[in-house]
Amino acid sequence: MSEPKLGLPHRAILLVLMAEARQVSNKELKDRWNLTMTKPYRMALQDADLIVTDEDTKPFRHELTERGWKWCADELAADIPARAGSVGAGLYAVLAGVHRYLDRAGLALSDVFKAETEIVDLEGLIRDAYERLAARPKAWVRLADLRPLLGNVPRDAVDETLRNMDSDGDVTIIPDADQKNLTVEDRAAALRIGNEDNHQLAIGRA
Repeated sequence: MSEPKLGLPHRAILLVLMAEARQVSNKELKDRWNLTMTKPYRMALQDADLIVTDEDTKPFRHELTERGWKWCADELAADIPARAGSVGAGLYAVLAGVHRYLDRAGLALSDVFKAETEIVDLEGLIRDAYERLAARPKAWVRLADLRPLLGNVPRDAVDETLRNMDSDGDVTIIPDADQKNLTVEDRAAALRIGNEDNHQLAIGRA
C-alpha cells in the first residue's frame, strides 16, 4: 500500500488519536480540538488503513490502526508540512523533540502515549497480592504489606474496592487486636470502615 497524501486536517486528527491512544468520538474531536471528522476525511483515513471506526455508536468513534501508529511514528521525523503556519511549525518542532527522546531512551511511541485511564480489575489485583503474601487461605495479611503490591493505583480506588470486598462471603477485614503495637506503616495503611480503622485482611471460605 502506497503512502497516502494527507492534508493538514487529516494529520491533525491522526496526531490527536495518537496523543489520546484510545477511541475518540466525532463530538470529542470537535468539542476539545475543533476538528471536524467529515465523511471524506474518515473515508480517506479508513481507505489508507490508518484508522478504524466504530460505526455502531452515535457519534462514531475512531482509533489508530497499527499502520496509523506507524504513520505517527514516522511523522515525528517528518518535515514541516506546507502551509502549516507558525503553530504547525511549533508542533512539528515538539514532535521532532519527542523523536529524539524516543531514540535516546530506546522507547516506542506507545510507551509515551497511553490512554489516560485504563480499566483495571482492582479486586483481582488485590486477590493476587493477597495470595502472594498469605501462607494459606484465610491467613491474616497486613494491609501495610498488601498496599505496596498494588502499584500506583489511587488510594481512594483501593479503599472503595476493599470496602466492597468486605461484604463478600470470603473476605474479612478487621482491626488489629493489639493496637499498642501498631507500626506507623500499619496506621498509614489502615482502611476506615464506619468509625473504625482496620489493618488486616483474610480471604478464603470457612
